[in-house]
Amino acid sequence: MERVALCSLVWSVQLPQQPPCDQKVQASVINTNERFQEIPLFGWLLIAAIMTLFFLKLFGWLLIAAIMTVALISTCFSHCCSTTSYLQLKFWKMYSKTERELFETKAKEHAKNLAERNTECFFEAIDPAPFHTPSRENWQKISILYTFNSQEQYYSMLHKYANTNIYKSTKFKKEGQDHTVSPFVEEAQAEF
Repeated sequence: MERVALCSLVWSVQLPQQPPCDQKVQASVINTNERFQEIPLFGWLLIAAIMTLFFLKLFGWLLIAAIMTVALISTCFSHCCSTTSYLQLKFWKMYSKTERELFETKAKEHAKNLAERNTECFFEAIDPAPFHTPSRENWQKISILYTFNSQEQYYSMLHKYANTNIYKSTKFKKEGQDHTVSPFVEEAQAEF
């Protein structure tokens, strides 16, 4: 019996009355609307600008990530489908680097010698000594973009030129000298 009395006592205690859930939501919406009405037009523009910047940055990072992903996948795909071996590709890169360095060194030396010859000719009023400079056609032959071909064992256009055009040039005279001036030199002289 004590137990029944205790249970009835617990049930008889009145809890403070809570407003229904709908009234809470409605009050919250009213408070929010009042807060938004308090924000001036400048505040709205500021919020819009901040949101725009956020989405632009997000779009930028997504674009960068997409480009990097495509680059990674295409690099992996090209290496997997390549007919050249890793060691051959490594050798090709070393050869290209060495050839480029040697070509730059030789070109600087050749340009210096040609400039010295022309300067001496001008200041000392003497006839220039014969000096071989590659023809425009030869420059164009080595300037074409080279793509590696497994059928031909050339590592660059200069390598291909050296192996296929030895002594085939029609510009060489009997003594092996080329006295012609390149067309781009003539064009530069005409401008002055």
